[in-house]
Amino acid sequence: MKEELSFLDPSFSISHLSEKAGIPVHHSSYVLNHGLKKKFRDYINKYRIDHFIAEYPNRIGSETLEAIASSSGFKSSSTFYAAFKKETGTSPTSYFS
Repeated sequence: MKEELSFLDPSFSISHLSEKAGIPVHHSSYVLNHGLKKKFRDYINKYRIDHFIAEYPNRIGSETLEAIASSSGFKSSSTFYAAFKKETGTSPTSYFS
């Protein structure tokens, strides 16, 4: 995930993950749900939020928060804000203040 940055593709799905790992979708789902105790969406959004947090300080002067979120793999601002709050416990603005 970290090397290929597949999570930056907003259409990246558990099917894509399974294909890259070379295992059936139900095995990927089982590993995520039972091994990592995460749903696929939460798993992928963690990578996206971490990417956003790393990129934000370098790009905030030239891009909007929403543009950075979009380039981090989020399809919509509302999905980004909900995922950010779920992952960090706060809003992006509060996180960086």
